[in-house]
Amino acid sequence: MTAKPEMDTSAALSKSASDKGETGRLTCQARGAPDIKFKWSRLGSVVDKDDSGDKYEVKDEMVDRWVSSKFLHLDEKHLNVEDFAV
Repeated sequence: MTAKPEMDTSAALSKSASDKGETGRLTCQARGAPDIKFKWSRLGSVVDKDDSGDKYEVKDEMVDRWVSSKFLHLDEKHLNVEDFAV
């Protein structure tokens, strides 16, 4: 079975923040089949779980048969002013 991917644009996933000294977490979630593939990018470069170093951690999760999530964790020890946006 094939289903066109639909991004979850709910308010709960469209904004993210963390307190000073804590790791930030961004979530991208979509529904579809077969498995959905997503990539995080920053300033035109893909942030990959294999080469992101200590600053980023990328994790994939199958929520259920139809829903996939990708998480980007930003390590607070490596953040700088360029990492913040409104």
